[in-house]
This record gives sequence, C-alpha cells and structure tokens, in this order.
Amino acid sequence: MFSQFGLLDLSFLGTQQFVTTVAHEGFTVDSAWSLAIGNYTGRSSFEVTGSIVAGRLAFTLSWTYHFWDPYDWDPSRSYTSLQPQLATLHLYGLAKQYMVEGTYEKHGIQWNKGEAIAHPTLDD
Repeated sequence: MFSQFGLLDLSFLGTQQFVTTVAHEGFTVDSAWSLAIGNYTGRSSFEVTGSIVAGRLAFTLSWTYHFWDPYDWDPSRSYTSLQPQLATLHLYGLAKQYMVEGTYEKHGIQWNKGEAIAHPTLDD
C-alpha cells in the first residue's frame, strides 16, 4: 500500500509531509459497503520522520486516511429497484441525502531504510 507513494525510497533526516487524494470505484460488487457507498473519494496524508537509529536511517510514519461520499439516490443505478423511488422522494422533500465520511489514523509505524513497511490493520 505505502510503496505507491514512494515511501520505500526515502532518504532524509527530519520530518516531511505527503498528501494524496484518490477517487475510488467502490468496493467489491457483492459487498454491503458497495451497495451503501458505491464510488467514494479518499485522501491519505502521511507525516514521515527520518532519523539515525543504531547507525541506520530509520523512519517513523503517522498516517491518516479520510474518506467521504454523498449518500445520494441515483435513479440510473440498476442494482436495486428502490433507487428511482428514493430519488423521487428526495426530489419532493420526503427523503434526504447526506454526507458519509470517516477517518482512520495510525501512528508509530516504524521501519529502517531498505526494509518493507508493515501494513497496518484495523486491529493494531
């Protein structure tokens, strides 16, 4: 996951910040998350500190992932027959669309230059 942001090729001392924003094409087709969210936008921000530890270049990473998506009813979606009816209810003020958003943070991810970065899990 982190290799796509170039974090494995770092060579610096001190602290640097990286930010990336990506539009995602949804979750797996058969998941409840895909039906509820569909496409969404996510932003990852990283703060990386490089230092010398035991004579080696070492890094500590803090990672924040934020996603957002308007919960809206699209009458053109065909995976549920309720989409057109919900869109009509919204049009007449009887249903409301809203923003779905969330944030995940992970601090203290450590590695030495040339080593793989351990992938964080939600249980960490």
